[in-house]
Amino acid sequence: MKKTIIRMHNIEAGILTKYDDNRYGFKYDDGYSVPPVSLTMPAKKEEYTFDRFPLFFDGLLPEGI
Repeated sequence: MKKTIIRMHNIEAGILTKYDDNRYGFKYDDGYSVPPVSLTMPAKKEEYTFDRFPLFFDGLLPEGI
């Protein structure tokens, strides 16, 4: 399992996790509410889960990685 911190405007918004079975999850920090990291992922307590790398985060990576 690998984890990375996701920040919005220099504030820790949540954790993006890559699980050993190549699924992904994103969970907002308990104290974080707005702005959401994406309009398609409003702040909530439950983890968002994905079968592949979330497209929203893919668009934020620098090229060549």
